[in-house]
Amino acid sequence: MLFDIGIFCLPNFQTFLYNTKIQNDGYGTSVAFREEISPDMRKKILCVLPTVTDPRAALRIQMLEQAGFQVEAAIFETRYYPGKTLDCPAHSLGRLRFSRYYFRIPETIAHAPQIRAAIRRNDIVYIFHFDMLMAALLAAAGLGKTVVLEIHDINPHQVARGLKGLLVRFIDRFATKACHLLVLTSHGYYAYYRDCLNARIPSLVIENKLGASFTAAVQKKGIPTLPGKPLDSRPLRIGYFGFLRNEWSMRLLEKLAASAPDRFKLFIAGVPHHGMMSRDDFLQRVSQNPNLHYQGPYRHPDDLPGLYNNVDAVLDCTSPYPPYSWSRTNRYYDACLFQKPLIVRAGTKDADEVARRQIGLVIEADDAGDAAAAICRVASADWERWRRNIAALPPQVYAYTDEDVLKLGQAVRKAAGMDAHDFGAKAK
Repeated sequence: MLFDIGIFCLPNFQTFLYNTKIQNDGYGTSVAFREEISPDMRKKILCVLPTVTDPRAALRIQMLEQAGFQVEAAIFETRYYPGKTLDCPAHSLGRLRFSRYYFRIPETIAHAPQIRAAIRRNDIVYIFHFDMLMAALLAAAGLGKTVVLEIHDINPHQVARGLKGLLVRFIDRFATKACHLLVLTSHGYYAYYRDCLNARIPSLVIENKLGASFTAAVQKKGIPTLPGKPLDSRPLRIGYFGFLRNEWSMRLLEKLAASAPDRFKLFIAGVPHHGMMSRDDFLQRVSQNPNLHYQGPYRHPDDLPGLYNNVDAVLDCTSPYPPYSWSRTNRYYDACLFQKPLIVRAGTKDADEVARRQIGLVIEADDAGDAAAAICRVASADWERWRRNIAALPPQVYAYTDEDVLKLGQAVRKAAGMDAHDFGAKAK
């Protein structure tokens, strides 16, 4: 909701509007973000998304609104997992199949006329994910609109060897050059966009952090401590929450649960990635091990307290090979908020941060059995030391701040050719 609550005149007689966004996000916290914005600076943004329940996209739209933009969304109806719904006006572009990443591009292009109609009434097009980019660029052709591309993931096809990989990167290079701003959720993605594609368009990194109001609500309630010392008086409770993306992580969970049931209890929430195994196969494997406790899909961020307050540590075993190793996972930021040490694989961006901050175990082993043995060797004192280190982290490590909102807003305005203006002094 945007309320124009007053005007005033500067000495140079340039008139500005006070633009204040007041939002109650359901966590008992109201957030007010205030800027002085001239009428010509109140730009309209159309966000083009492949699904309506992506929590990362919902947070980004919230940040754009807080930065003073008027936002609407054009979305596809995709079978996706529970998440956070959008707070801005949204309209459907039709159904889109989930998965089969590059096979979705022709489907999105078929909806280009609908997207073009929405683009006409906006100043800026903000696109989430590469598979939305081609349709949006085609729809925006000749309209002179500013195009922003945000990347949450890089697909294995984009770094594949052979003719297919070359063709995909050729398309990527052509499409990316048509954008005015690139927003990445990990510094690691520069390895692809700068080194592989030689993209030189303006860019910035906005990580997958948590919303400030949700973080404040969690911290206000306090982070509970499970009774008894893990490993000394009870088993260590380890959680794996989110997409189960690779077979290696599944084998590690199975080996830990089976080899040391007196030392570990394993909890899984989320779903297996469609490219790894079917849901039925996953449920069958879980049912064969009584020490694997499956809690079903969950809604991010609403269900996080119930999951993270029930465990002592969190598995974040992203593959150490590109493109997955370049990413920053939601689990890293979630675990930091709930003060749970992380178990990560060496060679990933999350592992770099865990090692630098001393907030968990970095596994060097390639074999899942060796990794399980490494976890078994960790002493109770180490888990406690890592927990103290993670509890001492400043909130800006895992939660968005006004500075993040300002940085995003200024970058989008600059890409749109708007006059440079320092909004930093106006954020309250």
